[in-house]
Amino acid sequence: MTKPRVRRLPVDEAKAAADEAGVPNYMAELAIFQVLLNHPLLARSINDLLASMLWHGCLDSRLRELVIMRIGWLTGADYEWTQHWRVAQGLGVSADDLLGVRDWRAYDGFGPPSRRCSRPPTMSCVTVR
Repeated sequence: MTKPRVRRLPVDEAKAAADEAGVPNYMAELAIFQVLLNHPLLARSINDLLASMLWHGCLDSRLRELVIMRIGWLTGADYEWTQHWRVAQGLGVSADDLLGVRDWRAYDGFGPPSRRCSRPPTMSCVTVR
């Protein structure tokens, strides 16, 4: 394995940096923020962007997480899949529904809104070639 270009802060250092940067303390537990917090202004900016998209948007939180999980599955984004698995479950999305995004056509647990968020053209922007 090659040496990382940017140091990943230990959790205690990341939490201290998060406090100084005005980033919620729990974000310092995420690997991406353990790297971003090397540059507090950048970490704060990314956090504010994520908060706007994830927590202050108009899409229902369950549907939003299903869309994120579908995109993560289609693009093979292991990090996104594992991080948002926890987020989605914390919001009450069942494991069956999360696994259902892998093959939404075959999964019978989705109602019309969930199916609309899982099928093309919604997902056409992330077609893997």
